[in-house]
Amino acid sequence: MRFVALLLVVCACATAPRVVAPPVAAEPPREPPKPKPPPHPEYEALRPFHNYYRIVSIGPFRHHFVVFFHHFELVTALYDVPIRSADEAGASEPPVEFKGDSFGLITEAPEKDGEIPAEFRSMADAVKRDLQKREKGEASAMDVRYLGSWRPIVVEEIVFRPLEGISRHYTLVSTLAADDALTKIDGTAKMNFGHGGSSTLYGDPVPPEWIDVRIGRQGKAQLWKLYGTPSSFDQTTRGTFDAAVLNAARRVAKKQPGPRLSELQVELDRDVVPSDLEKKRPVIFYVNADSERREQVSAQTWIDPLNAFGGVERAEFRLSVPCDDGRECTFNVELRLRGPALPRDGNGETEVPLSIDYSVRGPGRVPVGWKPQFGTLETTARVWLDGPRAAFISVKDGIQLKPMPGVAQFKGFEPHLGFMGED
Repeated sequence: MRFVALLLVVCACATAPRVVAPPVAAEPPREPPKPKPPPHPEYEALRPFHNYYRIVSIGPFRHHFVVFFHHFELVTALYDVPIRSADEAGASEPPVEFKGDSFGLITEAPEKDGEIPAEFRSMADAVKRDLQKREKGEASAMDVRYLGSWRPIVVEEIVFRPLEGISRHYTLVSTLAADDALTKIDGTAKMNFGHGGSSTLYGDPVPPEWIDVRIGRQGKAQLWKLYGTPSSFDQTTRGTFDAAVLNAARRVAKKQPGPRLSELQVELDRDVVPSDLEKKRPVIFYVNADSERREQVSAQTWIDPLNAFGGVERAEFRLSVPCDDGRECTFNVELRLRGPALPRDGNGETEVPLSIDYSVRGPGRVPVGWKPQFGTLETTARVWLDGPRAAFISVKDGIQLKPMPGVAQFKGFEPHLGFMGED
Protein backbone atom coordinates (compact mmCIF):
# COMPACT_ATOMS: atom_id res chain seq x y z
CA MET A 1 0.00 0.00 0.00
CA ARG A 2 2.82 2.37 0.83
CA PHE A 3 4.26 1.64 -2.63
CA VAL A 4 0.96 2.39 -4.39
CA ALA A 5 0.47 5.63 -2.53
CA LEU A 6 3.91 6.79 -3.45
CA LEU A 7 3.32 5.84 -7.04
CA LEU A 8 0.08 7.79 -7.11
CA VAL A 9 1.78 10.89 -5.78
CA VAL A 10 4.51 10.65 -8.37
CA CYS A 11 2.01 10.14 -11.16
CA ALA A 12 -0.09 13.04 -9.99
CA CYS A 13 2.93 15.32 -10.05
CA ALA A 14 4.00 14.10 -13.43
CA THR A 15 0.63 14.51 -15.10
CA ALA A 16 -0.42 17.84 -13.59
CA PRO A 17 -0.80 20.59 -16.19
CA ARG A 18 2.18 22.94 -16.40
CA VAL A 19 1.64 26.53 -15.41
CA VAL A 20 3.17 28.80 -18.02
CA ALA A 21 3.85 32.39 -17.00
CA PRO A 22 2.11 34.90 -19.22
CA PRO A 23 4.44 36.63 -21.66
CA VAL A 24 5.92 39.88 -20.35
CA ALA A 25 4.69 42.77 -22.38
CA ALA A 26 7.54 44.52 -24.13
CA GLU A 27 8.20 48.01 -22.83
CA PRO A 28 7.38 50.68 -25.35
CA PRO A 29 10.52 52.33 -26.72
CA ARG A 30 11.52 55.35 -24.73
CA GLU A 31 11.40 58.66 -26.46
CA PRO A 32 14.81 60.27 -26.87
CA PRO A 33 15.33 63.31 -24.63
CA LYS A 34 14.12 66.49 -26.18
CA PRO A 35 16.96 68.69 -27.39
CA LYS A 36 17.63 71.77 -25.31
CA PRO A 37 16.31 74.96 -26.84
CA PRO A 38 18.96 77.00 -28.60
CA PRO A 39 20.34 79.87 -26.55
CA HIS A 40 19.30 83.39 -27.27
CA PRO A 41 21.45 84.83 -30.09
CA GLU A 42 22.91 87.47 -27.76
CA TYR A 43 24.87 84.77 -25.92
CA GLU A 44 26.60 83.82 -29.17
CA ALA A 45 27.41 87.49 -29.84
CA LEU A 46 29.54 87.94 -26.69
CA ARG A 47 33.06 89.12 -27.46
CA PRO A 48 36.33 87.65 -26.20
CA PHE A 49 38.11 89.39 -23.33
CA HIS A 50 34.97 91.28 -22.27
CA ASN A 51 32.95 90.84 -19.07
CA TYR A 52 29.14 90.72 -19.08
CA TYR A 53 26.71 90.71 -16.14
CA ARG A 54 23.09 89.61 -15.93
CA ILE A 55 20.28 89.16 -13.39
CA VAL A 56 19.52 85.45 -12.90
CA SER A 57 16.69 85.81 -10.38
CA ILE A 58 15.21 88.03 -7.68
CA GLY A 59 13.66 86.53 -4.56
CA PRO A 60 11.15 87.91 -2.04
CA PHE A 61 12.17 89.82 1.08
CA ARG A 62 12.37 87.22 3.87
CA HIS A 63 13.99 86.22 7.14
CA HIS A 64 16.93 83.85 6.70
CA PHE A 65 18.22 81.12 9.03
CA VAL A 66 21.08 78.65 9.01
CA VAL A 67 21.20 75.37 10.92
CA PHE A 68 24.40 73.49 11.77
CA PHE A 69 23.70 69.89 12.75
CA HIS A 70 25.33 66.47 12.77
CA HIS A 71 24.23 63.52 10.66
CA PHE A 72 27.36 61.36 10.37
CA GLU A 73 29.21 64.67 9.86
CA LEU A 74 28.55 68.41 10.11
CA VAL A 75 25.75 69.49 7.76
CA THR A 76 24.66 73.05 6.98
CA ALA A 77 21.00 73.76 6.09
CA LEU A 78 19.47 77.04 4.95
CA TYR A 79 15.89 78.17 5.60
CA ASP A 80 13.68 81.12 4.66
CA VAL A 81 10.70 82.40 6.63
CA PRO A 82 8.21 84.84 5.03
CA ILE A 83 7.70 88.27 6.57
CA ARG A 84 4.23 88.31 8.23
CA SER A 85 2.06 90.90 9.96
CA ALA A 86 1.60 90.84 13.74
CA ASP A 87 -1.86 89.26 13.38
CA GLU A 88 -0.53 86.56 11.06
CA ALA A 89 2.45 85.89 13.30
CA GLY A 90 0.28 85.08 16.30
CA ALA A 91 -2.37 83.08 14.47
CA SER A 92 -0.47 80.00 13.28
CA GLU A 93 2.81 78.15 13.05
CA PRO A 94 5.43 80.21 11.16
CA PRO A 95 5.70 78.83 7.62
CA VAL A 96 9.29 77.84 6.86
CA GLU A 97 10.89 76.97 3.54
CA PHE A 98 13.88 74.63 3.26
CA LYS A 99 16.37 76.04 0.72
CA GLY A 100 18.95 73.27 0.70
CA ASP A 101 21.82 71.77 2.64
CA SER A 102 25.47 70.90 2.12
CA PHE A 103 28.32 69.07 3.80
CA GLY A 104 32.07 68.99 3.42
CA LEU A 105 32.54 72.70 2.74
CA ILE A 106 32.19 73.70 6.41
CA THR A 107 33.66 71.17 8.82
CA GLU A 108 33.30 73.22 12.00
CA ALA A 109 30.50 75.62 12.93
CA PRO A 110 31.77 79.22 13.26
CA GLU A 111 31.60 81.01 16.58
CA LYS A 112 28.27 82.62 17.43
CA ASP A 113 28.03 86.39 17.31
CA GLY A 114 24.99 86.47 19.61
CA GLU A 115 21.73 84.74 20.48
CA ILE A 116 18.58 84.75 18.35
CA PRO A 117 16.48 87.86 19.12
CA ALA A 118 13.26 87.12 21.01
CA GLU A 119 10.99 88.08 18.09
CA PHE A 120 12.56 85.38 15.90
CA ARG A 121 12.69 82.48 18.36
CA SER A 122 9.33 81.00 17.34
CA MET A 123 10.59 80.97 13.75
CA ALA A 124 13.79 79.26 14.86
CA ASP A 125 11.76 76.62 16.72
CA ALA A 126 9.67 76.01 13.59
CA VAL A 127 12.85 75.65 11.54
CA LYS A 128 14.20 73.11 14.03
CA ARG A 129 10.97 71.05 13.95
CA ASP A 130 10.90 71.01 10.16
CA LEU A 131 14.52 69.93 9.96
CA GLN A 132 14.08 67.15 12.51
CA LYS A 133 11.07 65.89 10.53
CA ARG A 134 13.02 66.11 7.28
CA GLU A 135 15.93 64.19 8.80
CA LYS A 136 13.55 61.59 10.31
CA GLY A 137 14.79 62.33 13.81
CA GLU A 138 18.41 61.55 12.97
CA ALA A 139 19.75 65.11 13.22
CA SER A 140 21.64 65.86 16.42
CA ALA A 141 23.30 68.89 18.02
CA MET A 142 21.11 71.28 16.01
CA ASP A 143 22.31 74.89 16.18
CA VAL A 144 19.81 77.34 14.61
CA ARG A 145 21.04 80.89 13.91
CA TYR A 146 19.29 83.96 12.54
CA LEU A 147 21.16 85.50 9.61
CA GLY A 148 19.00 88.56 8.95
CA SER A 149 16.44 89.67 6.41
CA TRP A 150 17.09 90.52 2.79
CA ARG A 151 15.91 90.14 -0.76
CA PRO A 152 18.25 87.86 -2.74
CA ILE A 153 19.48 89.03 -6.14
CA VAL A 154 21.36 86.31 -8.03
CA VAL A 155 23.93 87.85 -10.38
CA GLU A 156 26.07 86.11 -12.98
CA GLU A 157 29.28 87.30 -14.59
CA ILE A 158 30.13 85.85 -18.02
CA VAL A 159 33.59 86.02 -19.59
CA PHE A 160 33.91 84.80 -23.18
CA ARG A 161 37.35 83.41 -24.02
CA PRO A 162 39.00 82.37 -27.31
CA LEU A 163 39.26 78.73 -26.22
CA GLU A 164 37.69 75.51 -27.45
CA GLY A 165 34.67 73.60 -26.15
CA ILE A 166 33.33 74.16 -22.68
CA SER A 167 36.26 76.45 -21.79
CA ARG A 168 34.86 79.20 -24.01
CA HIS A 169 32.64 80.52 -21.23
CA TYR A 170 33.80 81.20 -17.69
CA THR A 171 31.10 82.26 -15.27
CA LEU A 172 30.78 83.29 -11.63
CA VAL A 173 27.44 83.38 -9.81
CA SER A 174 26.86 85.23 -6.55
CA THR A 175 23.80 86.06 -4.43
CA LEU A 176 23.58 89.66 -3.21
CA ALA A 177 21.51 90.81 -0.22
CA ALA A 178 19.20 93.76 -0.99
CA ASP A 179 16.51 95.59 0.94
CA ASP A 180 12.82 95.11 0.17
CA ALA A 181 12.55 98.18 -2.08
CA LEU A 182 15.70 97.24 -4.05
CA THR A 183 17.46 100.48 -3.13
CA LYS A 184 20.47 99.12 -1.23
CA ILE A 185 22.85 96.14 -1.35
CA ASP A 186 24.58 94.97 1.81
CA GLY A 187 27.11 92.73 0.09
CA THR A 188 26.78 89.02 -0.59
CA ALA A 189 24.04 87.09 1.18
CA LYS A 190 25.33 85.32 4.28
CA MET A 191 26.07 81.61 3.87
CA ASN A 192 25.63 81.85 0.09
CA PHE A 193 29.03 80.96 -1.34
CA GLY A 194 28.19 81.11 -5.04
CA HIS A 195 29.64 78.89 -7.74
CA GLY A 196 31.55 79.24 -10.97
CA GLY A 197 33.69 77.63 -13.63
CA SER A 198 33.66 76.82 -17.31
CA SER A 199 30.20 76.27 -18.77
CA THR A 200 28.39 75.57 -22.00
CA LEU A 201 26.16 78.07 -23.72
CA TYR A 202 22.81 78.55 -22.07
CA GLY A 203 19.74 76.74 -23.32
CA ASP A 204 17.59 79.76 -22.58
CA PRO A 205 15.75 81.22 -25.57
CA VAL A 206 14.67 84.40 -23.73
CA PRO A 207 16.85 87.53 -23.84
CA PRO A 208 19.30 87.87 -20.95
CA GLU A 209 18.44 90.45 -18.30
CA TRP A 210 21.63 92.43 -18.73
CA ILE A 211 23.18 94.67 -16.08
CA ASP A 212 24.58 97.72 -17.86
CA VAL A 213 27.91 98.24 -16.11
CA ARG A 214 31.63 98.13 -16.85
CA ILE A 215 34.05 97.96 -13.93
CA GLY A 216 37.37 97.32 -15.71
CA ARG A 217 39.92 94.51 -15.43
CA GLN A 218 38.18 92.75 -18.29
CA GLY A 219 38.97 89.31 -19.64
CA LYS A 220 39.08 87.68 -16.18
CA ALA A 221 36.18 87.09 -13.80
CA GLN A 222 36.01 89.83 -11.14
CA LEU A 223 32.66 89.36 -9.34
CA TRP A 224 34.02 87.54 -6.29
CA LYS A 225 36.95 89.96 -6.01
CA LEU A 226 34.52 92.89 -6.13
CA TYR A 227 32.49 91.57 -3.17
CA GLY A 228 35.41 90.00 -1.31
CA THR A 229 36.52 91.08 2.15
CA PRO A 230 38.43 93.23 1.59
CA SER A 231 37.31 94.13 -1.91
CA SER A 232 39.89 94.25 -4.69
CA PHE A 233 38.14 97.37 -6.02
CA ASP A 234 37.67 100.84 -4.54
CA GLN A 235 34.40 102.00 -2.98
CA THR A 236 33.44 104.07 -6.02
CA THR A 237 33.62 101.05 -8.35
CA ARG A 238 31.69 98.93 -5.87
CA GLY A 239 29.02 101.66 -5.55
CA THR A 240 28.74 101.92 -9.34
CA PHE A 241 28.19 98.18 -9.65
CA ASP A 242 25.63 98.13 -6.79
CA ALA A 243 23.65 100.93 -8.44
CA ALA A 244 23.63 99.13 -11.82
CA VAL A 245 22.47 95.86 -10.22
CA LEU A 246 19.67 97.60 -8.30
CA ASN A 247 18.53 99.49 -11.40
CA ALA A 248 18.33 96.23 -13.38
CA ALA A 249 16.63 94.41 -10.47
CA ARG A 250 13.88 97.03 -10.15
CA ARG A 251 13.30 96.84 -13.89
CA VAL A 252 13.10 93.04 -13.83
CA ALA A 253 10.77 93.11 -10.83
CA LYS A 254 8.42 95.42 -12.75
CA LYS A 255 8.76 93.22 -15.87
CA GLN A 256 10.03 96.12 -17.91
CA PRO A 257 12.21 95.54 -20.99
CA GLY A 258 15.95 95.93 -20.51
CA PRO A 259 18.82 97.01 -22.76
CA ARG A 260 19.90 94.88 -25.66
CA LEU A 261 23.46 93.60 -25.87
CA SER A 262 24.48 96.24 -28.42
CA GLU A 263 23.34 99.02 -26.05
CA LEU A 264 25.56 98.02 -23.11
CA GLN A 265 28.53 100.13 -22.03
CA VAL A 266 30.84 97.16 -22.54
CA GLU A 267 29.88 97.14 -26.22
CA LEU A 268 30.74 100.80 -26.88
CA ASP A 269 34.31 99.97 -27.88
CA ARG A 270 34.79 97.72 -30.89
CA ASP A 271 38.26 96.53 -29.91
CA VAL A 272 38.84 92.81 -29.58
CA VAL A 273 41.34 93.45 -26.78
CA PRO A 274 39.87 96.18 -24.53
CA SER A 275 41.98 98.99 -23.09
CA ASP A 276 41.05 97.94 -19.53
CA LEU A 277 42.17 94.32 -19.96
CA GLU A 278 43.21 92.41 -16.82
CA LYS A 279 46.81 91.46 -17.66
CA LYS A 280 47.90 89.90 -14.36
CA ARG A 281 47.96 86.11 -14.25
CA PRO A 282 48.63 83.75 -11.37
CA VAL A 283 51.78 81.68 -11.61
CA ILE A 284 52.17 78.71 -9.29
CA PHE A 285 55.33 76.76 -8.56
CA TYR A 286 54.74 73.16 -7.45
CA VAL A 287 57.15 70.73 -5.85
CA ASN A 288 55.77 67.20 -6.30
CA ALA A 289 56.38 64.20 -4.08
CA ASP A 290 57.41 60.89 -5.58
CA SER A 291 54.57 58.94 -3.99
CA GLU A 292 51.25 57.36 -4.90
CA ARG A 293 49.40 60.21 -3.19
CA ARG A 294 51.23 62.81 -5.30
CA GLU A 295 51.81 65.16 -2.41
CA GLN A 296 52.58 68.75 -3.34
CA VAL A 297 54.04 71.88 -1.84
CA SER A 298 53.30 75.08 -3.75
CA ALA A 299 53.65 78.84 -3.74
CA GLN A 300 51.84 81.44 -5.85
CA THR A 301 52.36 84.98 -7.05
CA TRP A 302 51.02 87.23 -9.83
CA ILE A 303 52.80 88.31 -13.00
CA ASP A 304 52.11 89.99 -16.35
CA PRO A 305 53.28 87.38 -18.88
CA LEU A 306 53.06 89.89 -21.74
CA ASN A 307 56.14 91.63 -20.29
CA ALA A 308 58.14 88.54 -21.27
CA PHE A 309 57.82 89.23 -25.00
CA GLY A 310 60.61 91.57 -25.96
CA GLY A 311 61.64 91.76 -22.31
CA VAL A 312 61.78 89.75 -19.08
CA GLU A 313 59.10 89.04 -16.43
CA ARG A 314 60.32 87.74 -13.07
CA ALA A 315 58.52 85.74 -10.37
CA GLU A 316 59.96 84.87 -6.97
CA PHE A 317 58.77 82.32 -4.40
CA ARG A 318 59.80 81.06 -0.97
CA LEU A 319 58.99 77.37 -0.49
CA SER A 320 59.07 75.32 2.70
CA VAL A 321 59.38 71.59 2.01
CA PRO A 322 59.08 68.92 4.74
CA CYS A 323 62.30 66.91 4.71
CA ASP A 324 62.74 63.24 5.62
CA ASP A 325 63.62 64.04 9.26
CA GLY A 326 60.33 65.92 9.73
CA ARG A 327 61.94 69.37 9.79
CA GLU A 328 61.41 72.09 7.20
CA CYS A 329 63.77 72.73 4.29
CA THR A 330 63.42 76.17 2.71
CA PHE A 331 64.14 77.21 -0.85
CA ASN A 332 64.16 80.41 -2.86
CA VAL A 333 62.76 79.99 -6.38
CA GLU A 334 63.10 82.48 -9.21
CA LEU A 335 61.44 82.23 -12.63
CA ARG A 336 62.38 84.50 -15.53
CA LEU A 337 60.00 84.44 -18.49
CA ARG A 338 61.29 85.71 -21.84
CA GLY A 339 60.24 85.56 -25.49
CA PRO A 340 60.55 87.44 -28.80
CA ALA A 341 58.93 90.83 -29.26
CA LEU A 342 55.35 90.76 -30.52
CA PRO A 343 54.45 92.44 -33.83
CA ARG A 344 52.68 95.78 -33.45
CA ASP A 345 50.29 95.26 -36.33
CA GLY A 346 49.11 91.68 -35.76
CA ASN A 347 45.50 90.56 -35.89
CA GLY A 348 44.14 87.41 -34.26
CA GLU A 349 45.68 84.50 -32.39
CA THR A 350 49.33 83.59 -32.78
CA GLU A 351 51.77 81.19 -31.15
CA VAL A 352 54.99 82.55 -29.65
CA PRO A 353 57.97 80.69 -28.14
CA LEU A 354 58.27 81.20 -24.38
CA SER A 355 61.39 80.38 -22.35
CA ILE A 356 61.28 80.02 -18.56
CA ASP A 357 64.64 80.24 -16.81
CA TYR A 358 64.53 78.81 -13.30
CA SER A 359 66.77 78.74 -10.28
CA VAL A 360 66.05 76.87 -7.04
CA ARG A 361 68.44 77.74 -4.20
CA GLY A 362 68.44 77.00 -0.50
CA PRO A 363 69.10 80.06 1.64
CA GLY A 364 68.15 78.19 4.78
CA ARG A 365 68.26 74.55 5.83
CA VAL A 366 68.50 72.19 2.83
CA PRO A 367 68.89 68.39 2.51
CA VAL A 368 72.41 67.07 2.95
CA GLY A 369 74.27 66.94 -0.35
CA TRP A 370 71.67 68.97 -2.23
CA LYS A 371 72.93 71.38 -4.89
CA PRO A 372 71.19 74.45 -6.37
CA GLN A 373 69.11 73.75 -9.49
CA PHE A 374 69.35 75.90 -12.64
CA GLY A 375 67.97 75.49 -16.13
CA THR A 376 65.49 76.55 -18.80
CA LEU A 377 62.09 75.19 -19.74
CA GLU A 378 60.81 75.73 -23.29
CA THR A 379 57.12 76.01 -24.17
CA THR A 380 54.74 77.85 -26.50
CA ALA A 381 52.36 80.66 -25.57
CA ARG A 382 49.04 81.48 -27.23
CA VAL A 383 48.65 85.24 -27.63
CA TRP A 384 45.86 87.28 -29.21
CA LEU A 385 47.03 90.33 -31.19
CA ASP A 386 44.83 93.36 -31.82
CA GLY A 387 47.10 95.93 -33.42
CA PRO A 388 49.32 97.40 -30.69
CA ARG A 389 47.35 95.58 -27.97
CA ALA A 390 47.80 91.96 -26.97
CA ALA A 391 46.18 89.43 -24.61
CA PHE A 392 47.88 86.37 -23.15
CA ILE A 393 45.56 83.36 -23.64
CA SER A 394 47.40 80.34 -22.27
CA VAL A 395 50.40 78.08 -22.50
CA LYS A 396 49.66 75.79 -25.43
CA ASP A 397 50.92 72.40 -24.23
CA GLY A 398 51.62 73.12 -20.58
CA ILE A 399 55.04 73.33 -18.96
CA GLN A 400 57.07 70.17 -18.63
CA LEU A 401 57.75 68.51 -15.29
CA LYS A 402 61.40 68.93 -14.27
CA PRO A 403 63.21 66.29 -12.18
CA MET A 404 64.53 67.66 -8.90
CA PRO A 405 66.54 64.89 -7.22
CA GLY A 406 67.69 65.18 -3.66
CA VAL A 407 64.96 67.34 -2.11
CA ALA A 408 63.93 64.87 0.58
CA GLN A 409 61.07 62.71 -0.75
CA PHE A 410 60.15 65.36 -3.34
CA LYS A 411 61.36 64.45 -6.81
CA GLY A 412 60.12 67.01 -9.34
CA PHE A 413 58.87 70.55 -9.83
CA GLU A 414 56.61 72.29 -12.34
CA PRO A 415 55.45 75.89 -12.77
CA HIS A 416 51.93 76.67 -13.99
CA LEU A 417 50.46 79.82 -15.49
CA GLY A 418 46.82 80.15 -14.42
CA PHE A 419 44.70 77.89 -12.27
CA MET A 420 41.09 76.94 -11.41
CA GLY A 421 39.83 77.17 -14.97
CA GLU A 422 41.61 80.44 -15.72
CA ASP A 423 43.39 78.80 -18.63
